[in-house]
Amino acid sequence: MKPAISIVIPALNEEGEVGELLTLLKAHGGDQVAEVIVVDGGSKDQTREEALDAGAVVLSPDLPEGACRAHQMNAGATLCSGDLLWFVHADTRPPVTFCNDLTRAWQEQRDFGSYAFQFASDRWILRVTSWFTRFRSLMVRGGDQTLFVRREVWQEVGAFDPDFVVMEEYEWMLRAEKRGYRFHRLTGTIAVSARKHRNRNYFKVQYANWKAFRMFRKGAPPDEIRQFYAQGLERARRRKSG
Repeated sequence: MKPAISIVIPALNEEGEVGELLTLLKAHGGDQVAEVIVVDGGSKDQTREEALDAGAVVLSPDLPEGACRAHQMNAGATLCSGDLLWFVHADTRPPVTFCNDLTRAWQEQRDFGSYAFQFASDRWILRVTSWFTRFRSLMVRGGDQTLFVRREVWQEVGAFDPDFVVMEEYEWMLRAEKRGYRFHRLTGTIAVSARKHRNRNYFKVQYANWKAFRMFRKGAPPDEIRQFYAQGLERARRRKSG
């Protein structure tokens, strides 16, 4: 028996990215994909139109001020009918084997998990960073790697905490593990956009990532983590000379 897969994609100004992702999902999803739901966070470009043209269900919920990706993914999850929920960022590209990978995990009774990732970049230092994501440590997980969840696990653990503007997937996974559910690393890798590193100092970006994770593990308030992370990425930006 194969599971029906519900795919939720949070998006904000992802014109081009979302269309390419949806084309891949449609080409390789087959009849196992119960629905693909794109939840728009108020895009100013053609994200919604592009998603509709690609055959996705598009939600444009009335989000509260300061809403984050957690709000979007929760809104999409309420419409999911599948046996397996799969949260996918718009700038990622899953392997063409994703249906087989998710089916195998579901048949093996895996609770939740993700792929390792490979940055879509030839920079050697980003390839080294990608290599570490094959491990199970919480620190090297993240939403960029996608997140699959069995429906019954999602129903028991509950939705993403909308207080977390960043680290929302980490908080959910930690909550799931405290309930006795186990993380599973899928076979294969997912391609992840390197745009966060574009025009930014690599080491400053990694410091911002590391420090935000440490703040999270030490119980810092979500808004404090958000402010630090935004400031850290801004400090990492390379300034034009002249």
